[in-house]
Amino acid sequence: MLFPREYPEGNIIGLCNFSQIFRGPFQACYLGYQIDAAYEGLGLMSEAVKRTIEYMFEEQNIHRIMANYMPSNTRSAKLLQTLGFTIEGLAKKYLLINGQWEDHILTSLTNQKWKSS
Repeated sequence: MLFPREYPEGNIIGLCNFSQIFRGPFQACYLGYQIDAAYEGLGLMSEAVKRTIEYMFEEQNIHRIMANYMPSNTRSAKLLQTLGFTIEGLAKKYLLINGQWEDHILTSLTNQKWKSS
């Protein structure tokens, strides 16, 4: 959860989460994030996602993090590109959002320091 810097006990302004954490031969998960529109463009999500990725790679020893975004979401595209995610493809009609099947750009980031247990 993200809170305003000036009021850390205040309202939640954003979220960053990892889901579908796979172990075994896959060692991967999905990244999701969102932030209140009033806080967009301030670098807060970039900082939060960067720190949580470090945790997932260093502490959880995840090998691969996947994140997907709609082609029209230029902010997500820029965020993921800045963090080093690479585009792997386009999934047509990937998710049902507001009653519409939406295409998504598929991206991933791999842990270059992954260690076998």
